[in-house]
Amino acid sequence: MTDTKPDLDRVRRLAGVYRYARPGEPSSRPAPSHFNARLDRTNALSSLEITSYTSPYLSEIWKSVLTRLSLPPDGVRLFVRSDPFIQALCQVTGLYTASVVISSGLVRLLAAEELAFVLGHELAHFIYLDGVIHGGGGSSTQFIEQRAAEISADRIGLFACGELKIALRALMKTASGLDDRHLNLNPGEFLEQVRSVPETGDAGGQLTHPPIALRGRVLARFASQVHVEAFEERADETAITRVNALVAQELDAYLDGATRAELTALDDDIAMWMAAGQMAGTAAADEALDWSGFEDRFGSELTAKMRNFFASHGRDELLTAIEAELRSTRDRRAWIQHSR
Repeated sequence: MTDTKPDLDRVRRLAGVYRYARPGEPSSRPAPSHFNARLDRTNALSSLEITSYTSPYLSEIWKSVLTRLSLPPDGVRLFVRSDPFIQALCQVTGLYTASVVISSGLVRLLAAEELAFVLGHELAHFIYLDGVIHGGGGSSTQFIEQRAAEISADRIGLFACGELKIALRALMKTASGLDDRHLNLNPGEFLEQVRSVPETGDAGGQLTHPPIALRGRVLARFASQVHVEAFEERADETAITRVNALVAQELDAYLDGATRAELTALDDDIAMWMAAGQMAGTAAADEALDWSGFEDRFGSELTAKMRNFFASHGRDELLTAIEAELRSTRDRRAWIQHSR
């Protein structure tokens, strides 16, 4: 077996440029701290491993995807599980090993080039070493991160199939479960159906994946700025940054905006209470407070409220009251970020 590490590390560096990240946020994330290397054994006992002998058809699709993504074949395996439902997942078993498991229902539904999109999407989770949240666990911010990871994975899936219309057909089919006989595979209406949904910004909840129609819209934005015919081409990082900003607006409008706005407001409150604590701690007992700097930073309305807060507490209890408010605000933020 050849050493796959240099090739895979190079692919990961290249893929990092295409990864979706909000402006101002890092595009890379820490690698998982542990892996379940026994999953391959479970797959080998319960599913069919795809090779040129077991399924020449699927094997050729798999090989073409690995080639398009410049991924070494050593260390990655493809399994098909008997299951009528439309399912696909990537099991990252190590830094340089993974298994992709797809259902027989998915194989029957999709054409070869559409399967390439799905396989590329799943391999992206291995390339990016994404951690996947399963239903019932995770915080609001973890679900936001997982949905962002799915946007990045769609981009790699697009490189794997090479054409936006193929990727959109795959999304339409997996969204509906309908095959070519029942679909008019013109993606225009599919991309526009998101507009019928109110932009409440709070529909994300515990969704690990953005709604498929929204995924199609933001993938089309990406394809309009990037040459997807060849994964090796040098990326226009300025264009990707511009696309990422537009995608962030879409995700906030439909899914993430309410949670992000609440976290931002709590960050502002924390900064305000810290500034109030600094004022209360440094002012002399007989000294009139200068509120001009506070007002410049937090505005006249919040300054008026804080002045009333100061006036309603004696000097001896003021710092304790501010610390209680600061602690309560931090606890609220931690609950949203880590528990909700």
